Amino acid sequence: MNSESVDELINKGNSLVDKGKYEEAIKFYDKALKINPQDVVALTNKGTALDQLGRYEDAVECFDNVLEINPKDAEAINNKGSSLIKLNRYEEAIECFNEALTINPNNFVTHYNKGIAQGKLGKYEEAIRSYDATIKIVPDYAIAIYSKGATLLNLASQLSCDKRVKKTEEALELFKTVWKMRKKIPDKGKELQSSFQDSMTDIFLILVEQCGSEGLRAAHKIKDFLCDVLDQKMYSDFLEEMQLNVPADLKQYREVIALLDEPCPKRKK
Repeated sequence: MNSESVDELINKGNSLVDKGKYEEAIKFYDKALKINPQDVVALTNKGTALDQLGRYEDAVECFDNVLEINPKDAEAINNKGSSLIKLNRYEEAIECFNEALTINPNNFVTHYNKGIAQGKLGKYEEAIRSYDATIKIVPDYAIAIYSKGATLLNLASQLSCDKRVKKTEEALELFKTVWKMRKKIPDKGKELQSSFQDSMTDIFLILVEQCGSEGLRAAHKIKDFLCDVLDQKMYSDFLEEMQLNVPADLKQYREVIALLDEPCPKRKK
């Protein structure tokens, strides 16, 4: 009888989570846990709801309670790592993801989360390998493809100019792939536009300031890509920011400004 009551309470909590009513959902999970304090589904779902509310320490505690019952619960280990990322405890998060992957090496979400934590630590090459592992399992996982591109740009900023240009061009190809996939993304690319702009602003300036004519050519490709994907206001904001931040004493200042003044090529569908 209690088992049925627990299931009913969990289902009610799950329905509230689906509606974004996390506080109310937690009340039902707590009721279920009063009946069965070791119900791992109630504990896991409560931890997920707490995470959604930004109560990351409490979420970690919930996932730890699950792991006391079942130390090999890969979902709980992964969820704990995800909450630890939000607490800026990246090394601990990576330990969780490594442990989860020993249990289930084909969990693409765990590989992806590991990449996030590695990127936060500036371990860009390791992060790229984690995103590659994610994409190998799920080739059309758009957020992993985007994240790999953004990480390539972070890595590029640390490299010599020839390697910097190459990594930038690799990132652009990944971004183009993601843009083609935008109809599969719930917001149909609006958030992607902002992410593209944020990702490419710094590398554009680094290329034109430090990499001479080779960097200018790569910057031209960035500009053309953003011209193709950004709406008119966002693209105008990008141009304005670049014009304001290009140093006036830059050797190729005139060439950079001329590039920014060039009209967009015809937009692709």
